[in-house]
Amino acid sequence: MASYEIHECRFCGNRYEEDINDKSHKLLSKYIHYLGICDVGCWNKITQEHKNSIMFRAAILGDDRKRNKIPIVERHKLK
Repeated sequence: MASYEIHECRFCGNRYEEDINDKSHKLLSKYIHYLGICDVGCWNKITQEHKNSIMFRAAILGDDRKRNKIPIVERHKLK
């Protein structure tokens, strides 16, 4: 039995499935689900500074931004 949740991407708003193992997955393409990002395409459109901030915050506070549905703001998106 699969254990997953449905979330909305913090970058684009698309819905995606997060597996329970994504939180500790070694592949970035899976781990970003835990961070609230649907795929590598959206991840690559975020500034490096904000990516670092997202990962640091998740290590300390967990996935609160995803759970609270806080979107990635324009200033953190690559032009």
